[in-house]
Order: sequence, then C-alpha cells, then structure tokens
Amino acid sequence: MAGKRNLDTSRQWGREFIKTSELQKFDSAPENAIFAVIDPNYIAADAQPRQMTLSGIMNSAVALNLVGAPAASGESVSIAAGSGIYITQSGAYQVINADAVSGLEYAGTINFANTSGALYVFQGDGTNDGAIVLNCSQNTHGVTLSSPPHAAGATYTLTLPYAAGTEGQVLATSGTGQLYFTDQTGGGGGGGSGEFVEFKAPVFTTLNDPDPVNQGETWVTTGTELDESYPGIAFYAYDYTGTGTYTDVSSTGNIGGQEDTPGTYTIKLRAGWPFGQSEEQTLTIQVNPFVLSRETMFGDVSNYQSYVGNTVDAYRAVGFTGAVVNSGGSYYLDRSGAYDAQALECYFFYDAFDDILWAFRISSGGTIQGTYWWSSISDITDGVVLPSGGTSLGNSGTQAAAIASRVQGKRVPFGGEYKTGMGGTKALQIIPTDNSVDNVFTRTNAWSYSVLLQDDWMSGAVFNQMLAPTGVDFTVMTIGGYAISTSPFEYIAYGDHDSGPFDTSSNSVTWNIATENYVIAESGQLVTVTYDGTNTTRFWKESRVIFQSTSPYTYYSTNTLTNPTLRFGDYTGSNVTTAPQTYGELGGWNCRFSDLMIAAGTEFSEAQISGLVQNKSDFTAAAAYSDVDMHILASGTGIGAIKGAASIERVNVGL
Repeated sequence: MAGKRNLDTSRQWGREFIKTSELQKFDSAPENAIFAVIDPNYIAADAQPRQMTLSGIMNSAVALNLVGAPAASGESVSIAAGSGIYITQSGAYQVINADAVSGLEYAGTINFANTSGALYVFQGDGTNDGAIVLNCSQNTHGVTLSSPPHAAGATYTLTLPYAAGTEGQVLATSGTGQLYFTDQTGGGGGGGSGEFVEFKAPVFTTLNDPDPVNQGETWVTTGTELDESYPGIAFYAYDYTGTGTYTDVSSTGNIGGQEDTPGTYTIKLRAGWPFGQSEEQTLTIQVNPFVLSRETMFGDVSNYQSYVGNTVDAYRAVGFTGAVVNSGGSYYLDRSGAYDAQALECYFFYDAFDDILWAFRISSGGTIQGTYWWSSISDITDGVVLPSGGTSLGNSGTQAAAIASRVQGKRVPFGGEYKTGMGGTKALQIIPTDNSVDNVFTRTNAWSYSVLLQDDWMSGAVFNQMLAPTGVDFTVMTIGGYAISTSPFEYIAYGDHDSGPFDTSSNSVTWNIATENYVIAESGQLVTVTYDGTNTTRFWKESRVIFQSTSPYTYYSTNTLTNPTLRFGDYTGSNVTTAPQTYGELGGWNCRFSDLMIAAGTEFSEAQISGLVQNKSDFTAAAAYSDVDMHILASGTGIGAIKGAASIERVNVGL
C-alpha cells in the first residue's frame, strides 16, 4: 500500500485495514471523504508508533472523525501546524501542540476543566500581547480583551462583581482587584450606596458590656460596631450562662435580656453575613441583688411597655434614655447628650419587632418640639442618623403635655394622644399577714385606698391597672382618657377575671382631660378610689371626684376574702390575652408612689380625703388615718408596711 493514492477510486477505502507501519500519502480526496479506522483493537495491538500526518490539503478544512478512537491512558492525536483541522466528533480527546494550530474549530460546547487549578493561560507570541476576541454572531465584528503590554509589568487579578448592579451604576474597583457596581457620583471617588465590601469575615471594633442592672431588670448592650458595613449582617447570641431570657438574633449588634437571679453571667456573640462570620466574642453581664424600694417598685423605663398606633400598631416597645436632635439638617438619635444635653432628660421607645421608633425631637436651636415617630428603623445606636425628621404625634395640647411630663424625672413621649400610651411589666404584690384588709374590694363591703404619686400619671391609649385582688376575685380598676384629633374622651374601665375589660364614658361628674393638660394626676398629688358598699365607685384627684360610676360594682367579688393577695399594676388577671394593641385597652402601671393606704370597711368621705391631702407630709395627723387598716411606705431605700402587716414583693407581669 505504499505510494500516493487518490481516494476517488473504484476501491472501497472504508473496507481496508490501515497498517500503521505503512506511510499513506494522498494526492487528492473527494468532498467529505472519510479516513476510517474501523478496528481499534487491531490498531491498539500494533506495536509500531502511531502517527498520522495530514498536510497540503487544499484550502478547505478536513473533518477528522475519530470513530472509536483509542481511549487508553496517555494516547493522543497530533495535529500538524497549518492543517486547518476542525474536530466534529465529541469526546474526551487530548489535543497536543494546539498552540501550533492556525485555526481550531469545534461545532459544540467547549468545556474547559483544568483539574490542577482551574487556571487557563492565553500566551503572547513574543510580539503581540495575549488576547481573546469575542465575535458577533456573523463573525464580521469582534471585541478584543487584551493583556497590558509587556512594558507595563502588570500582574494582577480582576474579579467580576457578585451582583449585576442597577440601572445607571458604574463599574468600579475596590483597589484589590474586586470589581463592583456603584452609584455614579459625578465628582470622582466616593462609595455611595453600592460601596463594595470585600468577601471577608466581619471584625468587631467596638463591643461594650451592658451596664450593671438589678435582678429582674433589662440589660442591653449599646454602641456595637464592626470594621465595615456588611449587607445582610446579623448578630447571633448564644451560650448564655444565666437562666433568664435574651435576644438571640439582632440586626444592630445590640442585644438585651432579663435575669431574675443575681450574679455575673456571660454570653457569646458573633456577627455573620453570607461571606463570612466574625471571631467569637464574649460579653459579661452583671446582675446585682434587687432591693425593693420606691425607685424599683415598677422597674425603670426599660420595663415599661408601650403602644403606638399609626400605619402599623407597635406594642412591644421598651424605653431608653435619649431623643432625636436636629444638627446641621440631619436628625441624630442622641443617647449620650453629645448633640444636646436635654436628650438625657427624655425617654424614647423602640419596637424592634416592627422597627418603629417614637421620641422627642429637639431642634438645632435647642427647642423640644414634641413627639414624633419613625418607621423602618433597624439601628438605635447612639449617634445614628435617621432617614427623616419623623411624623408628628398628636395636637398642640398633647404635645405640650408630653413635653411637661415627668416619669422618674424624665419626659415621656406620651401626652394623651390616642395613638400612644405606656403601661408596665412589673407589679407590686402585697400579701397581708394579719387580716387587716379582709373583704376589701368585695361587692357588699365598703372600702377605699389612696396613693401619693411620685410620677405624672399621663393619659393616653393605655388604661393603667391599679390595685385589685388576684385570681377569681380580680377586678379591673382604673380610669383613662385620650385625645382624638382635638377632641378629648374620658372613660372608666371595669370587668373581672373572665369578663371584659369594658369601659364607659358615662360619668356622673364633669371631667375634661384636655382642660387638665391630659394628665390624670400629677406627681405629688393624692389619688383615691372609694366604693360605698352598694353600687357607686368614685375616683378622686386630691379632694375632687373626677369620675363616678355604677358600672364597675357588679364585677366586684362576692366571695369572703381572707388575707387576699393584692397586686398594684397587674392587668393579666383580667380577661385579656395580649398587651395593649390599640387605644383604650388595659395595660400595666408605671408610676412610682411613696404611700399606699387601704381602708377595708370604710368609704372615705370628701372631708376625710381633704384631711389626707392636707397632711401629705404626715398622714398620721389626718383624721381619716384611724380608718386606715394598712399603710405601705416606699422610700428610696426600701418599702414596707408601717401599719398592718404584709409581705411585699415585685412580680413580673405582661402578655
């Protein structure tokens, strides 16, 4: 078979075995001629070197169809330079000396799989820089991506962005080779909202232990900061060594909890986002022994429970010290007094479940402008910039009332507006031990009690439960009021453990909450509740009746009460299942008082109440004091019964 041949002959080439020891040369071949190896076993058995040279084949390419090609390890097909070969048979073939091929085409998808590092090199030829050309569909136009010239000495890596960006954004670099899309700023540098963050683990730069708290009070971390702002960042708390509750996931880095047992505890914290997590951090929580006193009887502002109703009803808020301050046209949440010292004289409330914030707003000139609310707030760290000046809450009257309010020495952003209100999550529990107040709060027995307030009792959306028995003898006991637009409304609430709460505005006396600056009673005033033993309940502010009604009495207990457990501020004994979620609902108590006097079997008269009012500095000098069966005195250092005998403690309440 040696010598040249013409494939276009009468011989049937496909039936002929080709021995690799013979060199085959062909002068010509018809269109679509096929050089076939039909017995791969025969070829594999041949011990001679296997080489096939195709050269000088006109101007058009020849299809090299490797039918049943050898697949043994290490075997290859060598293609000489300039042959214009294109491979049409799919399969895992190794093509060597491909750099010498003048044109390598493949009618199908080419998958590169470099199992030794996934790095592919397009080399220069000594004159031209390495490049790739991306042609149009008709192969008449192309875009070339080229390496910088040799003289540039450039060696670096560019990594494509991890997101497609948005309309109008431009491609930028992080300076380390990562490309990203960012808003065009027009002046050159600057990150904008699309600023790139490297794919790396977050690093804590500021992490503060919470301030020490008393047992039963809420501890909260503040000021947590990371080295950068990471999209989708979340903070995870775990491995708490205490037994109380705590926030296990936070978007701000600030976590909180409550511990009822004194001691020193730790909790672990990490920050994580889709591309990495921080090193584990440890926080220390100091919980001091609780001392029941006037200052702690209902907890601090962190134990107050607040409601605000706007486009959403947020009712799981807790309080903090601070206000929103306008400085240079931006609105800062000031919790340290850095922007205005008056911020330390104010409380604000934040619902982390609904991301709602309501607070006092202070102008750049130092004027407290009133109460405002903000939505979609996820960060309440000191100095954070809020997105706007907020939305005003209430009319001029309720705003003025809020500004003038004092609860634990600070302003509260609740001034009687029906959209806002404040309750509590602590109650004062009194267990008599000497039968001094038997049958108090029963339907057939007259009774009275008085409290000397040390905080302003503000009107608003929440009706604050006062003193009542517990269990099946529970009775709803409070009054309330609020403004809708500029119209005032006043109510008495009533009900028992399985009925109500109900309320009515039917009042046998005149009481206008608006003319009294939306304050039910001010700090230093005496509030008294009396029942005549028949059907009439009266609420007194100082020596004046402000609400009188026959609606509540049918819900007073008909049982004989011996040493009844009493609670001031526990609304959970009523027929309610949630904390206040709209205006006019029953909630807890939050105002401190210095004196609580209970008279079982006596309805104080106007003259007796006037005598108590006149002798606030020493109630024992009042004529009515002889009818007082139990007198509980609360000071800054403790609380106890100075008349009658009782076990007194603070208990947690809330729904």
